[in-house]
Amino acid sequence: MTVKQHPLTFGIEGYSDILAGEYRPNIGSIYAYDNAIPLGEQFNLSVGVEAQEHTDYYGQINPHVALWGGIDDRTRFKASVDRKMKPFNFTEHYLKNNFAQIEEEQLNPEREWLYQAEVSYQLLESLELQLKLRETETFDYIAWDQDWASDQRDYTDIDKNSDSEKDLKRNTDTLWEPVNIEHAIFRGGQGGLVWDIHKDWQYQANVGYIQANNLKEKKVIPYYPEFRVNESIRYQGLFNAFVEAKYFGRYYYDKDVYDRVLSDYTLVNARVDKEFWERITFFVDGRNLVGVQHDIVKGYPSEPARVDGGITVRF
Repeated sequence: MTVKQHPLTFGIEGYSDILAGEYRPNIGSIYAYDNAIPLGEQFNLSVGVEAQEHTDYYGQINPHVALWGGIDDRTRFKASVDRKMKPFNFTEHYLKNNFAQIEEEQLNPEREWLYQAEVSYQLLESLELQLKLRETETFDYIAWDQDWASDQRDYTDIDKNSDSEKDLKRNTDTLWEPVNIEHAIFRGGQGGLVWDIHKDWQYQANVGYIQANNLKEKKVIPYYPEFRVNESIRYQGLFNAFVEAKYFGRYYYDKDVYDRVLSDYTLVNARVDKEFWERITFFVDGRNLVGVQHDIVKGYPSEPARVDGGITVRF
């Protein structure tokens, strides 16, 4: 056994969130992975462990197990199981515009188990087909809900079959608050292709479907697009870069009351980065570059176009 056969990875990570207008550390983790333990000539095993600590919640130990290899010269597979605790994910956009009502002590972080299986087939020398199935079981999943205390409307006589603006319009004083869904499950998959156009250029495309359900209440989770399409062109040469278009299909915002959906939309993102001395990376990251307006929750728009830049240093 040699180090080359068993590339080990060790690391320390920290996450931050924005709560009540404050930016502060929230989750830290220490992890160690053995990335490739040979199992015969065709298969490899990856095992690892991560210790996560949440400053306001508790710590947990996350295992990682993955098995992958080649079925034949053209077909490869991978199956994996991971556990993770995820921090809150709110942006200043909602806080500054008074879109969100966030009370830190009432919200737990998400904890999830992720199960994945994928198969790839090399159809041509430059063309690979891919199929991926996944299931995520999440405890305390964070979703948006209306803060009913701030809504002055009378819902007593709502006509559930009416399309009138009167029935759909929310009071302008309404706030939205994040809530924990005790037990949620996400099941779906995606199929796609990877085409090596040139030695430095690659085209990727995939179509996916994911269904999100609240297991305890036995209903669909709102604001979660089921149908998605991703396309991207990537360059890896003197620097790394990609441009991607991400299509999100229509999705429910109030299925149990109105059985209504929000419109579909397409986002365009891009990133350019350059690495120096194998340790320092400069990057520019752009999101929603064409400024598509879409609803995150009913009546409240998404963030505008945004461009960030930074430096990553690895030790």
